[in-house]
Amino acid sequence: MKFSISDIVKIIPARVTGDPGFEIRGVSSFDDAGPHDLTFACDPLYLSRIDQTLAGAVIVPDSFSPNPGILPCILLKTDNPKLSFFKVVASFYPEKTLVPRIHPSAIIGNNSIPGQGTRIEANVVVGDNVTIGDQVHIMSNVTIADGCTIGDHTVIKPNVTLMEGSVIGHHGIIHPGSVIGSDGFGFAQNAGTHEKLIHTGHVSMGNHVEIG
Repeated sequence: MKFSISDIVKIIPARVTGDPGFEIRGVSSFDDAGPHDLTFACDPLYLSRIDQTLAGAVIVPDSFSPNPGILPCILLKTDNPKLSFFKVVASFYPEKTLVPRIHPSAIIGNNSIPGQGTRIEANVVVGDNVTIGDQVHIMSNVTIADGCTIGDHTVIKPNVTLMEGSVIGHHGIIHPGSVIGSDGFGFAQNAGTHEKLIHTGHVSMGNHVEIG
């Protein structure tokens, strides 16, 4: 994939110093970037070394002014170089379109109906009375216990466990191997022994939360 500088300023608002037709073929870190890569610099350490980068273009703060006569690359000036850079990264690495599907090996409990556009991968186990929103992606080997709620556009990655009654908001991301809603470490001493205490609550995550 490749973009001209003119294409990039359609993705991010930026003032360009240099050739707007220059071709960017990749994104990279400041020190590893090559002649047709885009990178960013926003702190004084990197801005002071702008003449040392091999990058074809660098996103820099609006306030940055290079030393006179030193302009080894194209500059794109923005109010937030780091955020702008990763918006361009997202264009180089677009997310795959979610294709709705329930894998034949998935087990769906009673009164648990996935929402529209949801994808459930292999070996997923969904308990009873689970509410699953729209455009949810549940990856392989996930276990969802009874009574859980999962909001729209949430991604649950492989080997996650949601214990009974867990509530996951919209646009959440739960990374591989996470356990949501397990017992806390609760014990009471009794005659030299430790007796486990009953845990009766549940976990409730808000919207746009990432765990793991």
